[in-house]
Amino acid sequence: MDMKEIHKSGTASNQAGGTVPSAAWPKASFALRLLDELVYWGAGVSILTGQSWRWIDLRFAGGSMQTFLPGLWLASLVALAVARRVDFPGRGPITPERLRRRLRWNRLLLLPSWLIMLVLFLNTVTYYEIWNQRDGDLAFFIPMCLPVLLVLAAWMGQWPGRILAANPESLPPPVKYCRLIPPHVWYDRAAEGCVILLMVWIFGFAFRSNPPPRNTRADLAVVFGNAVRPHDVCGRTMENRTLAAIELYKLKRVRRVMLSGRAPYGAGDPRQNETLAMYNLCRAAGVPARNLIKDFYGNNTRTSVYDAVNLMRRHHWKTVVAVSSDYHLPRIRLAFAQLGVRAWTAPSVPRQWRQTNPWALLRELAAYPVYLLDRDYHDPELKK
Repeated sequence: MDMKEIHKSGTASNQAGGTVPSAAWPKASFALRLLDELVYWGAGVSILTGQSWRWIDLRFAGGSMQTFLPGLWLASLVALAVARRVDFPGRGPITPERLRRRLRWNRLLLLPSWLIMLVLFLNTVTYYEIWNQRDGDLAFFIPMCLPVLLVLAAWMGQWPGRILAANPESLPPPVKYCRLIPPHVWYDRAAEGCVILLMVWIFGFAFRSNPPPRNTRADLAVVFGNAVRPHDVCGRTMENRTLAAIELYKLKRVRRVMLSGRAPYGAGDPRQNETLAMYNLCRAAGVPARNLIKDFYGNNTRTSVYDAVNLMRRHHWKTVVAVSSDYHLPRIRLAFAQLGVRAWTAPSVPRQWRQTNPWALLRELAAYPVYLLDRDYHDPELKK
């Protein structure tokens, strides 16, 4: 039986007071259902936690737009989810015409999604224009707006406005192109749970800092190194981190600053020397040399934390502020806690591009569980 015959049989069945065979409705694929969860939960958690700026930059349209457009998008997605459920009780029979009206309403609700995609595309173009102007001298080579744009494009390519999450037995004969989301099975629940946990991790936890109280002056700030640019100066990420520590020092919120990074050719060799690059930037900003501590052996996060804790114990210092990129802070805080030190954390402020580095985020998503489960990983004491 082809689709036309199924449609006719469904019509006759409906007219006779029976039900429409579920086979008459094309089913939404698992890929669409997974993308649905990713888009809905990603939008919901990021916008409700005020962190949508990590994947979309609306400063060109004014500060208020940064709140308004993501909020409008979230409202449209919620309305779309509600509108898909056409079998509301107490509203009379569902006719094909009423179903078509509902699908037209679904398409209208997708207009903010198209607008979000347009802004993400413009963000991507703007980023690579800046990249070209600076000959690639940016913190990362893929902006977060690009993967989000690709996910949204894949979702829109599944024609989400044609989807209905409804009981097929309550529906009239199928309307052309209409699809149903079948009832959840165990792997749908598992995928939904993974998506929710991922979104809560990214937007509800991984970007939370814990700065020292304003009336507190910490004994030590520790700056974690990163890549060095040509001419042996701080790369963009490390520059942002160092400037954040300099600001804390000038605001009298820390007494001294420890600069922890790699020196692959030796402490006195400036080539790729992260510590010297940070030191030179601090000195140029007016931080006295007596309040700067150089650690040339911070080859990884764990080693930098070990060095800072040993220094604190040697001088009987009690308080410390870790300064790094926001996505890096939870792992740093964990490493300090595993050594019995409660560390405050202060995020650096990106100055060239506000959105998150997707590759660094993925690295932290993998690195945090490793640090949590394996306290010996990168343990400098085991290498002696």
